[in-house]
Amino acid sequence: MKTVTMPVEGMSCGSCVSTVKKTVRALDGVQGVEVSLEKREATITYSDDKITPQQIGKAISDKGYKTGEAVEVKTPQ
Repeated sequence: MKTVTMPVEGMSCGSCVSTVKKTVRALDGVQGVEVSLEKREATITYSDDKITPQQIGKAISDKGYKTGEAVEVKTPQ
């Protein structure tokens, strides 16, 4: 399992947050997602043998939002 944060531009309200969350959660391999309107980013936990950050970003972009480069979140061992 890996966790990344990904900038998401174009969100302006709670409905946008819900759309992004629902889109990402529906992807095979995604275990969890948190979306912050204030920070304009999504934090996604996923199984890296099933899906890539690029595929997640494309799914968000397909909904009309602009995504930036995903940054891996280092979790303490």
